[in-house]
Amino acid sequence: MAKEGTLSVVHHLRPAGYKVALIGKSHLEPSSVFDWDLYVNTLPGEEIDFDAVDTFISECQSQGIPLPVCYVATASYPIE
Repeated sequence: MAKEGTLSVVHHLRPAGYKVALIGKSHLEPSSVFDWDLYVNTLPGEEIDFDAVDTFISECQSQGIPLPVCYVATASYPIE
């Protein structure tokens, strides 16, 4: 939990032209601080949906949205 008004990675990268995505597990709140352009949640035991990243990038390109894209991938399962 972050304090309202905290500047997150989203707030720093978006003004530089980045689209910012989180794929995987997250306990980050509030959404005003972590206002991802894309958030794909995974449940415990599920693999990270990297296809969602490809789709997101393709959609940005087809809409003429300039890249770069920053995505954070987080695991929701034990790494052995």
